[in-house]
Amino acid sequence: MGKDFSTRTDTRIETEGVSCSTDCSIGRVADLTGQGMRLVVQNEPLPAVDDIKEYTFTDEDSGHQLTIQGTVRWVRKGSPLTRRAEIGIEFVNLPPSHRDALLHLAVLGQLVISNDPNAPQATDEEQTNALELNLYEVFSISPYATDGQIKAAFHKLAKKWHPDHNNSKEAPARMEELHKAYSILKDPILRARYDTRFEQDHKSDSAAA
Repeated sequence: MGKDFSTRTDTRIETEGVSCSTDCSIGRVADLTGQGMRLVVQNEPLPAVDDIKEYTFTDEDSGHQLTIQGTVRWVRKGSPLTRRAEIGIEFVNLPPSHRDALLHLAVLGQLVISNDPNAPQATDEEQTNALELNLYEVFSISPYATDGQIKAAFHKLAKKWHPDHNNSKEAPARMEELHKAYSILKDPILRARYDTRFEQDHKSDSAAA
């Protein structure tokens, strides 16, 4: 039995029109996170759990390609009728630049490996917040909250803490915190990037404790 990723906290991004190829087949990427992806492939041939393979993503418009390594963590065979199976892949030693490129591909359909000035970039301050602050706790919501739930939580708290309606000394700081948190969580790429880095940071803290 492969590893169960049901407890992961980073954002799962559903994709459209994204595929990748291996040495023996090509699969459709159903969804991915900063840690791995779910592939839909033909029933045969199927890899074995714990197989390590290279997966190549291609942007048909630009011709850009990105090859990464991944470990097969689980395999679900399809029925004879559908002739489709699902494979869970965990990325291996994925550099931050490659992770961000995959998230950009999933959200915008473009493979941008370098620092594209048009792609969302977290500032130093946003990255510091990601290490020091649980953005989901700011809004009292789950890490699995939908975009609509995040937006509703932001508007509810913004109405409560806006200086025009709240005369307390802490109101301006609270509003600034809300805006910073929302600016990350409302953007699919920045949110996925935050989820991955926040989880990695807390794993490091746990190991050091």
